[in-house]
Amino acid sequence: MYRNRFTVSVPTLVVSAIATTLLYLLFSIVQPVGAAWGAALLQSVTGANTTPPYLNYQGTLRDAEGNPMSGVHKLTFRIYDDVTAPLPAALWMEEHNEVTVRNGQFSVLLGNNTPVPPELFTGPDMFIGVTVAPLDEMVPRQRFASVPYAMYADHAAALTAPNGSSDHAVHVDNTGQVGIGTTSPQAQLQISTTTGSALQVDAGAQHLTVNSNGIYVQGDTDNPDMMLDLQGGGTAQRGEYLFGVDGQRRASVYYDKSTNKAGMVNGNTQLNLYDNGWVETFANLGVNGEIHSTSNLWLQGNLTMGPRPGRKPVKIVRITHLPENVGKVYSEVPAADYECTIGSWSTGLYDINENGNGRNKVWTFVEGGWWWVGVEFSSHNKHDTPSIDVVCFLKGMVEYDTTHGAREDLGN
Repeated sequence: MYRNRFTVSVPTLVVSAIATTLLYLLFSIVQPVGAAWGAALLQSVTGANTTPPYLNYQGTLRDAEGNPMSGVHKLTFRIYDDVTAPLPAALWMEEHNEVTVRNGQFSVLLGNNTPVPPELFTGPDMFIGVTVAPLDEMVPRQRFASVPYAMYADHAAALTAPNGSSDHAVHVDNTGQVGIGTTSPQAQLQISTTTGSALQVDAGAQHLTVNSNGIYVQGDTDNPDMMLDLQGGGTAQRGEYLFGVDGQRRASVYYDKSTNKAGMVNGNTQLNLYDNGWVETFANLGVNGEIHSTSNLWLQGNLTMGPRPGRKPVKIVRITHLPENVGKVYSEVPAADYECTIGSWSTGLYDINENGNGRNKVWTFVEGGWWWVGVEFSSHNKHDTPSIDVVCFLKGMVEYDTTHGAREDLGN
């Protein structure tokens, strides 16, 4: 039959020189290259110098007796992802109406009429079928070797831009600085984006994410071991900060390896943490709750407690040289903050009233929101000039209990 007069030898597929250059590009991404050479290779990814999507197909055409053919023939080429797929299942097709064959040899530039999509060569099994008119497609179809896959380097899976758009693809400038999402990197590596996350690193259960809201470190909080480790030969003295805000000493954290002292700093306020169990600060310390200590609590300076700053835990008021039978004395201590009692008193020199009705008594009571001291001393010659110490405790430190034992109204 006529269809058996022709055979096509196993085709040899090669790629143009520029596509071969892109094959080297695949290796240059993972192997160190000079800055200028790396920049030249990656230029084909960033826009203008895109590799032409062509394949140079060379073959041999013979008749049924094996003799080389000559003349002009119509050839049709199809690309499949299955060696036995039907003709309509071809992923790409191109017709060449006038192919010159000399002594059986011919060469065709595939993609010259219909561009070859580079994304065809992302899978492992791709086949080409050849039809010489008016015959059916030759069998078996031929599997593509590795060289045509170099076309996909222009659309490498590691890049996010399908066509090498400079807004998203990798760019290397003449100094060796690499930009992703930018064509003008300002550092050795700069990643820029206006949407989503610019960087995400996953290592098992540990995750590092950088986006417009900040830097997040997530991991196995049940067994974190060490979430963040900064290593170096420096001593990280007091003036050196591991973290800061806008380059200022705001919410900064530091660690001094020479003393094993860590701390937090906010402006001129510093909190030091020692590895021997000591916590130190030279600033005011406000606690809106309870303090529990299983050891000594050492304070240098004043201690204030309660909702009002400046209130001392213990306040002692001394009242001296009271006049004869004054009755009551204003202590100037607010009842809302303190519980007050009599600490001690002294009457000085006086003559005891011997009529059997005299009493010496001192007591505290609240009137008008303030603590008062009631005073009564008996002396028929009126020489008593008592002095009284009133001791007041900040509320919350003591329990004021008047429910036990017999009670006498001392105000009468």
